[in-house]
Amino acid sequence: MRNRKRRATYAGQLIEINEWGMAELVGADAPRKRSKFHNIPTTVDGYTFASALEASRYSELRLLERAGEITSLELQPVYVLQEAFTDSRGRKYRAINYRADFRYTDTATGGTAVEDVKGIATKEFRIKHKLLMKRYPDLDFRILTNPKRTRR
Repeated sequence: MRNRKRRATYAGQLIEINEWGMAELVGADAPRKRSKFHNIPTTVDGYTFASALEASRYSELRLLERAGEITSLELQPVYVLQEAFTDSRGRKYRAINYRADFRYTDTATGGTAVEDVKGIATKEFRIKHKLLMKRYPDLDFRILTNPKRTRR
């Protein structure tokens, strides 16, 4: 049985009618699927951030940069946790990288700070954080969480 769908408009909205006669919205009118962690991608200064919390922190850091409290603000700096390698059988493995949200120089201390904004700390993040701290022990790494979010 072929999957037949017909498109039509109803009340000015585009709908798709499946083989059983059920209608659903399509295109820009269709409701967006929620992400796993319910984050909302947000754009600030032409940069799209994974969440509104991350975008808010970017705005705060831009204000601190204008005030002269921080310098050299970078977005999405990459840290190598393990280099790529080839095993004894010739099988190649990709490098394991960690991509933080922000890196900047704190003018008060002169040190480099690295920040990651987290709504929820996943298992993958916890593992990569441990590997990052092992590889870069002198790194001033700061994890910012949403104070409104409670643990489930």
